[in-house]
Amino acid sequence: MVSPTPGPAAHSADAAARAATQADARLDALDAAAVGLLEPLIQATDAEMVGHAPEVAAGAASATMAVGGWRLGLAGALERLATAALELELIGLGHAVGLLRAHLLGPARPEDAALELASAEGWVSDAIAFCSGQLAAAEAGNLIERLRDWPGMAGRVSTELVEPIAARLRQDAERIAAATLATMEPAPLEVGADELEMLAEAADQLDEEFAAALAGGEPGVQVARHDAELVDALEAGADAVERFANAVGYIGLAPVAAALETLRDNLEALAREPRRFAARHRELLARLGPAWARLFGTPSPQAAAEALALLGDAAWPRPALPEALAMAQRRFDSLATVGTRRVAAAREAVDDSELSLEIPVDADRGVVENLLRELPVLSAELSSCIDRVAAGSGEAIASAQRIAHTLKGSANTVGVRGIALLTHQIEDLLQLLGPVDAALSADLAGALAEAADCVAEMSESVAGLGPPPRQSAEVLRSVRDWTNRLLLQPDAWRAAAEPVEATAAPAAAPAESVTETAEPIPEPAEPITEPAEPIPEPAEPAAGPAEPPKAPTEPAAADEWLRVPASLIERLLACANEASILLSQAQDQALEVDRMRATLRMGTDQLQDLAGELERLVDVRGTALGERRTRGNFDALELDEYDDLHMVSRRIAESGADGRLVEQTLGGSVAALRDSLSQLERVQVDLREAALRTRTVRIETVVPRWRRTVRQAARVTGHEAELQVEGESTEIDTQLLQALVDPVAHLLRNAIDHGIEPPAQRRAQGKPAAGRIVLAFAREGADLLIDCSDDGRGLDLRAVRDRAIALGLLDADARCDDATLARFVLAPGFSTRARTTQLSGRGIGLDVVNQAVREQRGTVDISSVPGEGMRVRLRVPVRMAAMPVIVVRSRTHVLALAVREVEQVLPAERIVEEVDGARRFDGPAGPMRLVRLEDALGLPEDAFAAPPGAQPAAPAVLQVRLPGGERVGVLVAEPGQTRNVVVRPLASFLPPTPGIEGAAVLGDGAVAPVVDLPLLLTAREGARAAPALEAARRALPVCLVVDDSVSVRRTMEHFVRDLGFQADSASDGIEALERVARRVPALVLADLEMPRMNGVELVRALRGRPETRAVPVIMITSRSSEKHRQLALDAGVDVFLTKPYTEDVLAGHIARLLERR
Repeated sequence: MVSPTPGPAAHSADAAARAATQADARLDALDAAAVGLLEPLIQATDAEMVGHAPEVAAGAASATMAVGGWRLGLAGALERLATAALELELIGLGHAVGLLRAHLLGPARPEDAALELASAEGWVSDAIAFCSGQLAAAEAGNLIERLRDWPGMAGRVSTELVEPIAARLRQDAERIAAATLATMEPAPLEVGADELEMLAEAADQLDEEFAAALAGGEPGVQVARHDAELVDALEAGADAVERFANAVGYIGLAPVAAALETLRDNLEALAREPRRFAARHRELLARLGPAWARLFGTPSPQAAAEALALLGDAAWPRPALPEALAMAQRRFDSLATVGTRRVAAAREAVDDSELSLEIPVDADRGVVENLLRELPVLSAELSSCIDRVAAGSGEAIASAQRIAHTLKGSANTVGVRGIALLTHQIEDLLQLLGPVDAALSADLAGALAEAADCVAEMSESVAGLGPPPRQSAEVLRSVRDWTNRLLLQPDAWRAAAEPVEATAAPAAAPAESVTETAEPIPEPAEPITEPAEPIPEPAEPAAGPAEPPKAPTEPAAADEWLRVPASLIERLLACANEASILLSQAQDQALEVDRMRATLRMGTDQLQDLAGELERLVDVRGTALGERRTRGNFDALELDEYDDLHMVSRRIAESGADGRLVEQTLGGSVAALRDSLSQLERVQVDLREAALRTRTVRIETVVPRWRRTVRQAARVTGHEAELQVEGESTEIDTQLLQALVDPVAHLLRNAIDHGIEPPAQRRAQGKPAAGRIVLAFAREGADLLIDCSDDGRGLDLRAVRDRAIALGLLDADARCDDATLARFVLAPGFSTRARTTQLSGRGIGLDVVNQAVREQRGTVDISSVPGEGMRVRLRVPVRMAAMPVIVVRSRTHVLALAVREVEQVLPAERIVEEVDGARRFDGPAGPMRLVRLEDALGLPEDAFAAPPGAQPAAPAVLQVRLPGGERVGVLVAEPGQTRNVVVRPLASFLPPTPGIEGAAVLGDGAVAPVVDLPLLLTAREGARAAPALEAARRALPVCLVVDDSVSVRRTMEHFVRDLGFQADSASDGIEALERVARRVPALVLADLEMPRMNGVELVRALRGRPETRAVPVIMITSRSSEKHRQLALDAGVDVFLTKPYTEDVLAGHIARLLERR
């Protein structure tokens, strides 16, 4: 405790205690007066119940008088409340009470009695909460606003009165809250001497901030000329006071910080009205810095009283309340100074259990599902906020703290200790930073970015989307070290003031950038050991930091989401597809009805023609009978026959007319049916697309993973790179996006390793030191376009040609254009890198991208300009609800040809026969080779021939663009109209057929295979690959991972595959030797402690065999003692690496060991 000294300090403490006692008594009186408002209302309620009782009819009149009498009782209680309010100087409450009391003393209207009593009950409830300090200041205005709803009070409480009284009421609420806190006995508070010293230094800096406001002539004299400078100075001073208040609050002096915030408000008020700035304000500002510096430099009650008194000076627009100052004084009097409260220094090793990402088996399943849903979103938001914090966005710190706090709470609820611990440390570090006003230093920004990346990787691991991060212990230690450093050096977060060479992208580029540097690790001459030593301070970057990224704009508010099972989404899609098939069948049936109507019309027309002919013949016969009657040889029976025949002919004609009318009515109904089906088709398309959109996600959800890829590749290579992502809001199917994550990551690694030059070389070429990679996404019709471009060196086409000749892909004397040469880099096992590095030289790279894109029915195009960079464009069809196809029918076959990459349908008029028997088609795009559909499918030549006696069909040529850019003509006997069909996958027992996408059910019930022409025509493209390609693939080095932990093996396998190895694994030494007997590895990563045969015994066995004697071995273990290290080195271990370690360190050791071989 800070012991009081005699004299003014003791008197000050006594005065504060007396003030607190008096405030306590006044608060009790106010509370009692407020509760007293209930008594008249309780009596009125009782009287009303009596008045409604049927057995007390005689007392109804007196009960009614009692109900009306509550108004006088409440008016008296309000008078007592007004007196108590004046004792505490609650002006707003006094005004509200006065208005209501005046109304209650006026005449009452019987018809409003019930409504007025209900209004009184609501108002009294708010008044009691207000007087007890339980009504928030923001809601204090309800006391005056409720009065306008009171029957008969609208005229008494005008609109002009509401806002001023509401403002006073809010001040009253703050005064009650401060007085309530002042009466509470504060708990003892321990504060470190180093913390007080830090605050004393911060208080000294306030003088510098106030210097501009103190400069100049007398206030009020020619002040208009200096208004701008004064406003800037006052605003800067307000910001400095806010930072100082945050620091004071951080060590636990919240009441003192609250009092300082009133100073900030006063400075902001003077900045809004600079003409109010007077000589007294200058005097107060001149005394503030030294007074607070003395307070924290040599703490004492007297110093606290003097410093706090400056905040309550009447010259301020809004002086600090006496109650608030008394509470701050009492809080300061409760201080107990200790040596230090700093966070403990990072331990030499972090317990693996602290960073465990396992979900407890007894965790609530619903809570776990919520966590899995929140983790990707929150971790992405944390990374975005950290980027803005690094760029100097002060408001982003609060958002980052909130997200880290939410992640910590969610992880603790489920029991994921690793995420909870790391986010807790991040939250502490962000709290120490406070509201930054400039960009962070490069090393602190890097530490925060790595921490955010680590949280994202942890989140992906918990969600089952990736392995656990290997560098989590190092990241945790780095965050702890920065926390310790900022406690000792509060300004250590600021970026260095020395100018650095600008390496950012042009100003027109809006996206944020990431820059990473690293130095190559020198090759060791002896076996290497890596002890897990604590990092005393965050390391400085090896190269000059790049210009900090600009803070991105705040993301737009996200739509509300509903979590539903994936099986329900699949069922919804299945139902939509079934409805689409039924709709297609209904359309075909409508067409069939229309054809039948046409046939009916033809028959009706023929019937009418015959009826007309019959009537003509009847008329001729009638004329003949008339002549015979004139001659006298007319028989009466003949007249009867004529009458019957005439009647039948008339009936036939009438039937024909009726049939024509029926046909016309049927035609109208069929037309209406077709219109309805067309509208239904539009609705069905919208339904299918909406159902598919339930499976779509935005590209931005995986962008943080690609940014991590860029940072990691930059650290490994020593290059500097900035990633700019465009089209992040593009939505695609989640399965397609997951299939594209790794290919795009390969593109980014390739751009950094092969394209981006080292910083020194780029400067020599007049380029910025940091290379620029642009990753752009866009939708073009039914395709997704992905452009990955860099401003590096571009493709070395001469090296590509030489490598292609060496692999047998190209004849030495062959002529080849640049576009064809560039496509050789997509071949399996192709690499122009002569020596092996951590990212290149393994023969794995763009071929992985090409294969993955082709599996999604996509294409890859490459263009390059030497010295300016390379561009890779991926075109992938997105998953659609329906696929447009061209139906081709024959006697025995029906096919649906997908129109993807079908550029034109042309008449088969320009077919040219070649000398060798091949045929070509001379189309608008130039001559192209021609392929018959039957030949491409392996069907007989007459598969699509017209049946005997039928009219030959008109053939057509489909112009198809292949993945490499070549155009091919496909000759089709009789292509039908284009229609949309739903493609169903083929049964699992059917063997996969190249070019067959699936099957579709047509409207007539026929099942048609869906043919993808580009895939069909290129199915045998890989058959011509040279044997050297397969040899290159088989020659990829094998890395054997030996560890008894399944999770560790999987993590390490994923890591070595990223480096270009074939991964093999074993659970112990015995199994490892069995693997070695089948295939000798190029590298072994082994654990120390394993069952059956440990790591040391395994190494001794390997060193005893001639074929494995020179195989490099890296031992990775948590045993860091000298005894274990020496035991491993004596056995023949090349590198002894202790946990925790970073993947960059391990990759560096692997590269050097392979180079030594």
